Amino acid sequence: MVVNKDLYLASSIEELTKKASDVAIEEKTPVDKLLRYVRSTEQIYISAETMYSSGDQEKAYVYYMKYFHVQQQIRSTHAYTRKDGKLLKEMERLIPTTKCKQALIMAEKLAKSLEKRYKSRREALEKEIIRQEEMRAKEEERAKEIRRIEEMKISDSRPSIDAVELFCMNNVSSEKRIVYNAINTTKLFGFGEIHIKDLYVIKWLGGVCRLGGIVTRSLAYHADDPGYNELSRSN
Repeated sequence: MVVNKDLYLASSIEELTKKASDVAIEEKTPVDKLLRYVRSTEQIYISAETMYSSGDQEKAYVYYMKYFHVQQQIRSTHAYTRKDGKLLKEMERLIPTTKCKQALIMAEKLAKSLEKRYKSRREALEKEIIRQEEMRAKEEERAKEIRRIEEMKISDSRPSIDAVELFCMNNVSSEKRIVYNAINTTKLFGFGEIHIKDLYVIKWLGGVCRLGGIVTRSLAYHADDPGYNELSRSN
């Protein structure tokens, strides 16, 4: 069984057909020159058979079509239409009608096979392009995740807030300033726990603490001056 060679010559039947049509014979071509064309067709046909036997479908198609194309052009010349005896005799010997039909049959057979192979290759290439795009998207997503993790590590390495003093703002009956300490805070706003010492009723005032420095906040309340707040911050 002949194993077909990999596709390499073209990407479609149209491209192959164009390669087979590279010979142009003018209508007024002299008989002597036409005879040379006729004799060259024998080698073209042999090449087509050889390529087909070796599994090179693309070149076999090109040679079969070239053989058919050359004989068609010769039959369109003035010398052939005038039925030049020498030309007709050589045509009958080297380019008989039966051989031309066989060349066309083989070309059509090869065209069907090649069309399927070209289609399969296109589909495989499209799938590979999609696969590569998906891989590239995953790599980009992975790179974003790595950057996010690195940013979090950098954030974690900044100085922590050692103490945040919060004051119970409502319903405290003492004149004495009452300060409640939130200690061991390593992360803020959802990234860690806040441990409160001597916890009464307290309220967290957002926006007071910030990452990157030590912040101390004190709020004082005096029973004889309801609603009074004293705020001090040191960085």
